[in-house]
Formats: sequence, structure tokens, C-alpha cells
Amino acid sequence: MGSVKEHCPEGVGTFGFQGGLPRLPVPPLEETMERFLEWTEPLLSEFQRKRTRKAVEEFSALSGDGKILQQALETWALREDMPNWLEPFWDDSYLCSRLPLPIHSNIFYLLESPEGNASLEQAERGAALALGAAALYDALRKESFPPGMEGEAPLCMSQYRRVFGASRIPRKGRDVLRNMVSPETEPVENPRHIMVLRKGRFYRIFLLDSLGRACSFEQLRRVLGEIIEDPRPPVPDEESLGLFTTWNRDAWARGREMLLEHAPEQNGALLHALEEALFVMALDHREPSDMDSLAEALLHGDGRSRWFDKTLQFIVTPRGRGAINMEHSGTDGSIISSLAAFLQSHKVACSVSSEAEESPHAFQELLPVLSPEIRKLLREAAETYDDLCSRTTLHTLFFHEFGKERIKSLKVSPDGFVQMGLQLARYRTFRNFCTSYEPVMTRRFLHGRTEAIRTVSPQSCRFVSLMEEEAPLKDRALALREAVEEHVRRAKVCRKGHGVDRHLYGLLEIYKRQGESLGIKALPSLFLSPGWQVLLRNVLSTSTSAPKGLELAGFGPVVDEGFGVRYLVLSEELHFCLSSRVHLGASLERFREELIRGYREMRHLLEKDLESSGFSE
Repeated sequence: MGSVKEHCPEGVGTFGFQGGLPRLPVPPLEETMERFLEWTEPLLSEFQRKRTRKAVEEFSALSGDGKILQQALETWALREDMPNWLEPFWDDSYLCSRLPLPIHSNIFYLLESPEGNASLEQAERGAALALGAAALYDALRKESFPPGMEGEAPLCMSQYRRVFGASRIPRKGRDVLRNMVSPETEPVENPRHIMVLRKGRFYRIFLLDSLGRACSFEQLRRVLGEIIEDPRPPVPDEESLGLFTTWNRDAWARGREMLLEHAPEQNGALLHALEEALFVMALDHREPSDMDSLAEALLHGDGRSRWFDKTLQFIVTPRGRGAINMEHSGTDGSIISSLAAFLQSHKVACSVSSEAEESPHAFQELLPVLSPEIRKLLREAAETYDDLCSRTTLHTLFFHEFGKERIKSLKVSPDGFVQMGLQLARYRTFRNFCTSYEPVMTRRFLHGRTEAIRTVSPQSCRFVSLMEEEAPLKDRALALREAVEEHVRRAKVCRKGHGVDRHLYGLLEIYKRQGESLGIKALPSLFLSPGWQVLLRNVLSTSTSAPKGLELAGFGPVVDEGFGVRYLVLSEELHFCLSSRVHLGASLERFREELIRGYREMRHLLEKDLESSGFSE
């Protein structure tokens, strides 16, 4: 995404373009079916392709289920109360999942250290981050934060209403998302406090006064310093309430009910303080030993001093490294990337007195009241979470040899180049092609979220095959360029709302909700086909972020046999966080080494290709 100010007319408020944004289109069924066959073909055997083609023909026939579901989806999309036809389905895909949030869903973002302040003390870094976030919250509240733009197209800003004061609340079967405009819970209006977590304890600090003015840097730094200097040891597992947010969502929902039943006033005050806070901030008491350990701490940590239900959770290490752990159900990475860029550019006045009427001269520790049954559940949650973390591994890669500018000089798309390197490294590691996923945002549309680019194509397979065959340099370079061009083409299709995954998902959800009334008695064969089944398992799940203000970002593997890859394309470097289950640890290490090898080879190919073409920089 370009700069939030780029191409934006002066004087347009944060939400000034919302009323004129187009709605997400429902693509023509025939178009999606054609792309579905094309995008799944490289991942299927000939027998599987035939079965998938047959299912598509049946689904698309004049009297087929597809025509009925397509018409119903188009009607659904026209409803006045439906700003985006995908939104209810997409919310359900997150909120109905019963998997634990850490590793399975939440994403971390390691923020760049302030220029010249790499050794900023923990309390100073925490205060700077909190006040920077408060400044963005104030700009959003006053609608002075400029709307995002993609070229000359304005972007939907609705997700910004799901950042501050937002929290996912566990419920049996389906969670709810509480935020400033929540229709399902009591809306959080103008929250003023933050919650600080340290050694399993919870502290409430009022960051803003009744007029919305923030305290001073020095006031907040002093309060955070008092919390950090508390000599008490960490609370035992049976009292670490944050562990509940690491658990299966139904189990946590029951735990929350038990907390409110046992001590409704005291436990209710603590839970509501957490759920309604502007954000939470974890002040860790242990410094990770290296970058891989830091990534693990930011992705999952030990769970004792985390509140993973919170949309916005800052983490600050003892040496002042700052990060964000994001709950994903209401917000996508492009929003957090903008927040990171804002924090990087925002300068906190460290010596200016606050204008706030009320300042946080003190903090309040909020204590849970726990029954023996609740304590037993927390011990069980600790054991379960420790086991989950022990089965997940991360590796980081900081590739310093070149970055975005050099790739652009080779006349290819930087993102396409990186993605083809991922394909080459994955093939060299396992000797096969697998389902690969990259999201692209669809925020040009009202309430837009993302669409899925399927990064394996006939062109990418040909490029990889020619690399392994050591074909003539010219042939390999041409194949690489064609593979990148195909990637760019698919990205453009998806950005316009004409991808495959979300449309088919919408048709499936319409079947689940209306199938019987539409006369469709059984699940359409399309959703039993090999093509659909292969799309359901993202063995190589990838994503990128705008790098300004960020040093690293990462998430866990989506499936047990897969890799999670988050990367940043900086001007002169490429940064990666790679994740897998522990049983694939050796393969993940090999994948990391193959990435380095592959990017070197690809750069060499394109440089020689340009030289042979008579191109000079």
C-alpha cells in the first residue's frame, strides 16, 4: 500500500471516502469456474483434474446447483443491510473457529527501534509506544488521520474502528468481537485506560483524561517503571489468567463463565477492564537470547503475561524491543502496518508537561478471585499451551544482499520475485509442488478484507523445472519473467475482487444457510472435488507487509504439514519469519538455506539476461 497521504486530496477526513466506495462484486460464475480449473491444475493429478472438471460442469450447468447458489448470492449482496456480501461469512470463519488464537491465528509485528535509541529502556519504550498509539487513536477520533490510498483509489477505513478498545470475547460455538461500533455487544465508546501485564499480573492505567487528552511521557514512564521494579516473582500458573486466552475457545468460554459466576463483581471488573481497554501492553521480564527466540516470544511467549484476545497488544522486552501481537478476526495486517509507520514517524515529546487534567500518578492492580476449580483449569491450560508451543518452531532470515530497489532494476515485480523464490526453495526442499497462498487486500471496496492469490501456476512450475534441469540461462530467465508476470496478473485480478477462493466460499456459505430452502438437498459435488479439497489446505501459507516501521513479522503454520512465511521487502534487504511444526524443523532449516541459494541464482539470471539484451543501468 502506498503512503496514506499519497494522492489523497487535502481536507478529506479519515472516513471521508466511505460513502462513495464501491461494493465488493460477485464475479460471474463462469469466470470463477474457469479460473478455479486453471489455478488448481498444477496441484492435481490427471485423474483428479478429470474429477474436478466433471464437478465444475455439473455445478455450472443450466440446471446445476451453481446457478441457483449464484443467483442467491447476488440477491444476498444487494441487501441494504449488507455493506459487503463476504463480511458475515468472513467474520464467522474467524469467530466460529475453536482453535487457540496464538500460533493458529494471531500475527506478530516487530517494530523498528527508534533511530539512535536501540537501547531505549523498557519503561521509556513502553511509554513512547503507548503515547504514539494514543495519538493515532486521537487522530481517528477527530477524523484527522488521512484515509489510505492505493494509487488514486481510496481504501476502506472501517477496520480502524476495530483496533482501539477492541477485544474478542469467548462464547460457546462462536465468539463475539467487541469494539467501538459493535452490534453484538455493548459498544466501547471513547475508552480511556490501558491494561499493563507483567509477570502474570494486571494493572490499569488511565492514559487519557475525561477530555481525551493524554498524560505526559514522563508521567507514564515513571508509572511503568514502578511496575517493572516490583520485586515480586511471577504468579504461579494456577493464577495466570492470561493462560485462558491461549486455550480452545469453548474451554475458555466456560472458564470465563466460571470466573463471572464465582466472583461477578471483582472478576467482572477485571475482565471488562481488559476487554474495554484501548489496548494491552505486556512488559516482559526476560530478554530473548537471539532473533529466533525473540520471534517465538512475540508469536506465542509462555502465555502467562499475554492477553491474546485483544486486537492490539503491545509487547516490550527488557531491552526495549517493541512489538505488536494482533488478534486477527476484525483486522488485517495492512492496518497494523499503517500503525507501525505512524509510530515510526510520531515523535513523543519526552519533556513536555501534559495538558491532561488527570494523570496516572499511580496504577491500580486488578486481582482475580479464583476458585479451586478455576485454578485447576488454569493448570490444565498451562500444560496444553506449553505442549502446543513445544511443537512449533520458528526461524528468521535477514537477507542483506539486495532488496526492492535491486529487484526493480532487474525489470520484475519485487513481490513476484520473492514469491518465485519461495516456490523454488519449497520444491528443492520437498521435490514437489504444494498449495500456496498469498493474501491481497480488497480494501478498495466497502468493508473489504482480502482475496487469495494462488501462487503456483503453470509458469511458476516451468520456471522451477528449468532451474532444476539447468536449462540455458536465457530460457530460465524468460521462464522466471513469465512466472512473475503471471503472479502480477493474478494479483490484479484478486485486487479487483475477482479471485476464486472468496467467491466459492460465499457460494458454500449460501448453501449452508439457504440450501434447503433453495431445493439443494446435498452438498454440491464441487465442494467434494479434489480441486476444492486441495485449496482448503494451505501447505505454504505466505504473506507480506508494508515494511515502514517494521523489522519483522510472523505467524504460525496453517496446517501441520506446512510452512508459514511472512516477509518484508525493504529497499536493500529481505526479511523473513519462517514457521513449522517441530517434526519439520530440519526441512524448515533446509528451506531457509534454499531461499538464500535461490535468490542469489535468480538475481544472477536476470542480471545476465539484461546484459545479453544490451540493457545497461
